[in-house]
Amino acid sequence: MTERHAFKRLTLIVAGTAITAVFCAGLLACAEFFYRFKDYRPADAALLALSNVTHPLTGKVMKYRFTTSGNLRAISWDFLMNDEQTGNILRPNFHSRWLETKGRDLVAAAKVVRDVHYDMDAYGRRITPGQKHLKHKRERFLAFFGCSFTFGEWVDSNETLPYYVSQLATGYHAYNYGVSGYGPHSVLTRIKNIDLRQQIPQRQGIFIYTFMDDQVSRAIGTMTRVNKFAARQPFYELADNGQPVQHSSLSQGRPLRSWIYSHLGESALLRHFNVEYPWWIGKKDLDLVAALLAAMKAEFEREFPDSKFYVLFYPGQELARRIIPLLVERGVQSFDYSRVKLENEDGDPFVIPENGHPSAAAHQVVSSLLVRDLPRW
Repeated sequence: MTERHAFKRLTLIVAGTAITAVFCAGLLACAEFFYRFKDYRPADAALLALSNVTHPLTGKVMKYRFTTSGNLRAISWDFLMNDEQTGNILRPNFHSRWLETKGRDLVAAAKVVRDVHYDMDAYGRRITPGQKHLKHKRERFLAFFGCSFTFGEWVDSNETLPYYVSQLATGYHAYNYGVSGYGPHSVLTRIKNIDLRQQIPQRQGIFIYTFMDDQVSRAIGTMTRVNKFAARQPFYELADNGQPVQHSSLSQGRPLRSWIYSHLGESALLRHFNVEYPWWIGKKDLDLVAALLAAMKAEFEREFPDSKFYVLFYPGQELARRIIPLLVERGVQSFDYSRVKLENEDGDPFVIPENGHPSAAAHQVVSSLLVRDLPRW
């Protein structure tokens, strides 16, 4: 092949590649425009009118949304406060209230469909009521850690998992350390920065971490989780010795990736197809989560040598079967309820409608299983 022919061939390859790239870019631009138009929803005039309105039953400006059934939900994240180590913690000595009322009108006379109260104690823990009866000594503790599944989003204080367990296991005093949006990375960082021995007077008991699948995405900092709420949460990586090491926050520790995430998050095309990155939870990700849970166990045992630590896998968690062997390798015990089917003949919903969090009925089922399986001292 002559030099002239080689140059001509190279020119054709470059030109073809450029044309293909321009064509693909044009297709992506057209698709982006199409889905921006297709998924566009004009702002609801009624919601806009409520944007700065004080709720007549809470006395606060709330965030409002309509359910598909036509009810009005009012929520407020005022019970969360910024925290340099974990991103967010619960506000100590605070009361908050979420409401769902019948119909789309914000009036005091509206029928209340759902009325949930959140009460925090001086240490920023959700209060678990009904444990002061003198009949029960409650010489040991049950300290629950985790996310909104533990905290009890959209259920009252006497409908949470810690509450139901406390009513069945009367020899234990239950503490609810759950915080919405948390993962094992958040909890590990949190317990390193508080004095648990001061907060828990009992010297012997059980620490329970409630696991649900989305916590893996939070711990590794996937695109959607960082864009939505996890940017300020702690960033961990595995060191060569297999121990988790913290590097600032998920945004500060990975500035380039966070910048890319924020720009990709604006794409209507990616949002329409729920594109996530990383798009697969690999063994390396699960190793990190298992290492975080093992480090959590070590931290608890250092503070309370005569106590135990378990990971509770909530029903329906598909990653349990992949994580449990990794926990066994690290000496972490678990209660695996991931395959439990939450069903009953009465038709009570086990999930909060249009929310996805466990209902009081779900927490009752899991609490009975947990109390059955608690170790005997």
